[in-house]
Amino acid sequence: MYRITNRVYCADAYPPACQEDLRCDGYRPPTERFCAGILRTKVGTVLIYHTGRAVINKCRTKKDMRKTVVLCATELGILLHNIKLVHIAGCGDLHTRVDLNKMSTIVPRGLYEADLHPGLHFYIGNVSVYMYHNGKLMFAGYRSICQFKYTIHFID
Repeated sequence: MYRITNRVYCADAYPPACQEDLRCDGYRPPTERFCAGILRTKVGTVLIYHTGRAVINKCRTKKDMRKTVVLCATELGILLHNIKLVHIAGCGDLHTRVDLNKMSTIVPRGLYEADLHPGLHFYIGNVSVYMYHNGKLMFAGYRSICQFKYTIHFID
């Protein structure tokens, strides 16, 4: 079974945030170490920068993103608009053990260095894929759901 584990969105915040006086449960104002205010919810996280940009992260579905945007508006009074999907990550399972040494010779541009990383790293188009001994797969770098479905079709 293959599933999407994370969607990352970029948005514009109005009014530009990161003010120290914003207070609500789950919100942490910016510090010297990290320049964004962070609102953590059960379904997503919003990073709000003083430039007026925001990053919505840790959403598995579009519905989770919408809930996070509504919470940002109701809890902080910050409206997010011009929301664009910029990154999708997923995972899957082959349900079998894999000999990564053999796979590294078969897969074009496959990189497997057991002493540095326990998985085989390769690309399908612009998508980065990690394959592990136990058959688990991690995908990163999708720009659309169609691209995710294409990669899954390619692997199956």
